[in-house]
Amino acid sequence: MYKILNTVLIILLHNSVHCEKHFKSVPVTVKTYENDTVLLPCYVNDEESKFNVRWYKDTTLLGDSGDPHHLPPRVRMHANYSLQVDSLVADDTADYTCEVLRPEPWGPIRQTHSIEVQYPPTVKTVPEDGFLEVRKGEYVDIGCETTGTPAPINIIYGCVRTTGGW
Repeated sequence: MYKILNTVLIILLHNSVHCEKHFKSVPVTVKTYENDTVLLPCYVNDEESKFNVRWYKDTTLLGDSGDPHHLPPRVRMHANYSLQVDSLVADDTADYTCEVLRPEPWGPIRQTHSIEVQYPPTVKTVPEDGFLEVRKGEYVDIGCETTGTPAPINIIYGCVRTTGGW
């Protein structure tokens, strides 16, 4: 029994010594502005192996290093597998995953980065024209829908007095 436990312990220690970090790069969240350019790294420790790299925006395939000519506009994959996104727009806010397809018997490894495109707040009033005429004592339902990154946190309501108003 002691010999079996000793052997299991040696195997566990042996495996833990060989567990290593697969990526040289670390996951990042890039907070930037519209029209900027972002470069997302995908640096792998194993430079000698031949592998393909795929990039995903959320779950949508953006590109594959095996077919580098089929990338969307404004997107490039560099020789070191980094992904560059140019002329950012609000819709570029997403998670971007670098997937390294390694030869058998190893499976794929993934690293996810995030881009958060900052843009100014907008307010859509309800009612849309922003004006509401009511009689004294009537129920009033007003509101607004906001967008922006970061999300607006303070919304202030007010009223405009008209001649002969309250």
